[in-house]
Amino acid sequence: MHRIDTVNVATELPSPDPVGSSVGYFQKADPLSDQEPTKLSADWFNDVQENLSHVIEDPDGGNTALAKGNYTQLKEAILAMIEANANTASVFPKGYMHGTPFQYVSASSVKIPAGFQCRDGADSWDIVLTADTVIALTTSGANGLDTGAEANSTFYYLWAMDDSTGTNAPAGLFSLSATNPNLPAGYDKKRRIGVVCNDASGNLIPSFVSHLGLDGLTIQYKGMVIDNFISGGPTNVLINGSATTYTTVSCSAFIPPICKYGLFLFAGWTSGSGSARTFFRTLGNSVDELSFLTTASGTSDNIADQVLMSMEVDASQRLEYKNSLSNARASITVMGFKLPHL
Repeated sequence: MHRIDTVNVATELPSPDPVGSSVGYFQKADPLSDQEPTKLSADWFNDVQENLSHVIEDPDGGNTALAKGNYTQLKEAILAMIEANANTASVFPKGYMHGTPFQYVSASSVKIPAGFQCRDGADSWDIVLTADTVIALTTSGANGLDTGAEANSTFYYLWAMDDSTGTNAPAGLFSLSATNPNLPAGYDKKRRIGVVCNDASGNLIPSFVSHLGLDGLTIQYKGMVIDNFISGGPTNVLINGSATTYTTVSCSAFIPPICKYGLFLFAGWTSGSGSARTFFRTLGNSVDELSFLTTASGTSDNIADQVLMSMEVDASQRLEYKNSLSNARASITVMGFKLPHL
């Protein structure tokens, strides 16, 4: 396509005249009724010429220079715009996440179920997994660990990733990094969608996403025994605690370092006879956030109360507790945590 290049052309685009008193359509001449044809104007020709030219010269259309004798430039520009917008247009809103981010599969793997969708962390791409995708710590690269080898007592962040060129299929990735995983070659889009905990034996602690909200994911450990606060369980951080002054309890083995809230099973009881009170709170908080009144008679342990609740932890994932009397006991079990969105 080219702009008009005959004699008497204007070297600059003229300012159009005001819109005419009547706006409509072209009509042909009719000699029998003395109907005159529609008069063509420079304004109208310039309007058509510039609208077509701007499509071809638009950056999304290829930013192509007009070429006289090239009769496909407009079509090529429109197709280029369609392709460009198909790759970069925001279909999902910023922060969008839908479906189940992951499910426990085995001691070394999880699965991102088919149908999971999310907006990438940079708000530039939609990631859609159309098939069940298993990610294993024993594998390297896509659908495995980004770098290094599996380690014990370690948190692994789970990422969904995609290739904006369409060469590589959407996949999952484990990484030690909560913010910047080492993406395999070809992948350039990513979103953090979960985290798992590898225990001291190198086995993933079974977990699941119990809630997906605007503020993050609530991840719970699966199959925890509710009455394990005396004998101990896989995610206990305090068993049979007898301190009578506020004492620090670390939850960092089961709550990732980027998390501010844990889901806990708190329990208080007395050993022997008498009445006592047990207190739990965030480390450094001057207000008692939870307390139990425990009463027992005789020599056997008497469970007075237990509650499942969320509580904030400090920057090092710690709580503190105390008992009012030396015969009181306390237990804390980490049942899960809240992972903020990236």
